[in-house]
Amino acid sequence: MAEEKKSIFRQKSIDRISSPEQLDQYLQVTRPSTWIILSAVIILLAGFISWGFIGRLDTKIDVNVVVEQKQCTVYVPEQYDSVDGKEIEIGHETYTLEDIGLVGIEGYKAYKINTKLEDGMYVGKILVEQVKPISFIFN
Repeated sequence: MAEEKKSIFRQKSIDRISSPEQLDQYLQVTRPSTWIILSAVIILLAGFISWGFIGRLDTKIDVNVVVEQKQCTVYVPEQYDSVDGKEIEIGHETYTLEDIGLVGIEGYKAYKINTKLEDGMYVGKILVEQVKPISFIFN
């Protein structure tokens, strides 16, 4: 019994690569589709990272607004005590809140602003917090 020499490469593959007429052909390691997928992943990752630093997430609360004789009273829940001087958006108009020291309905604080709105009840939005998405990772 002759001992066979075992190789990790198939003889057919070795013969194909070592033949002289194929020496000028290059060995393709990856396909173009792999590079396209890798490029897409890198672009998406760069987009998410830039959004994390440049973008922002806003927290807005809805508040009740009562307008009587062009005087607007805004009722803000007491848990949001730092809204003095912040802007409120009612419809398409933006106003600045001024603390008048009134106590509104139980659990709410009242603010007054001058408006051009007609008498009635409205819903306003107050921006209470802005957060950069990257802060979720580093905090």
